[in-house]
Amino acid sequence: MSSPANLLLADLASSGVKQIPTSYIRPISDRPNLSDVQISDVPIPLIDLHGLNGPNHSLIIKQISQACGNDGFFQVKNHGIPEEMIGEMWLNIVQVLEVLRNGKWIAVNPIPNTFIINIGDQMQVLSNDRYKSVLHRAVVNCNKERISIPTFYCPSKDAVIAPPKELIDDDHPAVYRDFTYGEYYERFWNRGLVKECCLDLFKASSDS
Repeated sequence: MSSPANLLLADLASSGVKQIPTSYIRPISDRPNLSDVQISDVPIPLIDLHGLNGPNHSLIIKQISQACGNDGFFQVKNHGIPEEMIGEMWLNIVQVLEVLRNGKWIAVNPIPNTFIINIGDQMQVLSNDRYKSVLHRAVVNCNKERISIPTFYCPSKDAVIAPPKELIDDDHPAVYRDFTYGEYYERFWNRGLVKECCLDLFKASSDS
């Protein structure tokens, strides 16, 4: 069974806990200040997947690669999932997602019938830092309820996370040491509410 430190807040609520443990509460200075959130002049990339398996394949792959390298986030449309399957979720659309770009929190404008893709820490390691894993957060709205359905694509705990040898050379040495996903998972959940990137613990120059 997971230790209390590894439980999600929803799990604690269902277990009968009446008060939120202090380890789950950020100091006021670390909490989102909505007045500091900006609307970016350069929006999160929106990639049209129509034609991915046809004549537009190379162009779309290039757009995805650029988005992963420049932003670490992108939105996709024409993804093949019928609009009626996701339409109910968009009835009460609320702007809740924010990403950190150039040291500033940027609000992501939700576009109906699209999905937001975050490449995550594992892809940053696999690409040897060519792709970005971007700090992001979801904020609550006191006037409107929201529904978020995050889904994660994770390897087995025994999987070794490391870039392919083709991405390593004298000009591009390995940024991170090899590690298993299980090791990453344990360290991620044991780090609490610290703001530093978990990947810093796995840098090749780190002794931790």
